[in-house]
Amino acid sequence: MPPKDEDLFLNEMAGVKKLSHNHAQNIKPRLAPCIAQQARQKAALNHHAVNTLINGDPIQQLAPNDTMGGKIDGLQRSAYRKLQQGKFPLQAQLDLHQRTVKEAHADLEEFIRDCIHYDLRSVIITHGKGERSRTPARIKSFVNQWLQEFPQVIAYHSAQKRHGGSGAVYVLLKKSPQKERQHQDKYR
Repeated sequence: MPPKDEDLFLNEMAGVKKLSHNHAQNIKPRLAPCIAQQARQKAALNHHAVNTLINGDPIQQLAPNDTMGGKIDGLQRSAYRKLQQGKFPLQAQLDLHQRTVKEAHADLEEFIRDCIHYDLRSVIITHGKGERSRTPARIKSFVNQWLQEFPQVIAYHSAQKRHGGSGAVYVLLKKSPQKERQHQDKYR
């Protein structure tokens, strides 16, 4: 019969004596934080300032697995449901992994401008979840806010698992001005 864990423990602890005092000795004095540590501490204290938009307004901080979505008034429910289900053909993709907030904002503005110029209506933006970053879902939270502010965006929703799940977002854009005129002319 094998020995029990308790018996093994007691055998290993045989001969061990209890300390006569209750404090540690020979502890090295704590060194003052270096410049880099001080900067990180200051940034952590200014966390609120980090999570603000470029105009200074605070953003709604999302969790890495939160679903995001929104649409303009007047968009048909069936079109929004089709977007949610990932049934629109994706015409372009933007990847914002490893981007700073400023870089992500500039890239997103340029991407949307290019999509409108080339009359792309259904696109996907991969922002990541930021689960391993110091501020989880930071870029995701900013993208959620920015998409609400672009007048060209008529709807957006977190992607299906096959397209990146909550680390990506489907975006439905307005028609280009030329296509809008063609559409109006066609149905007059």
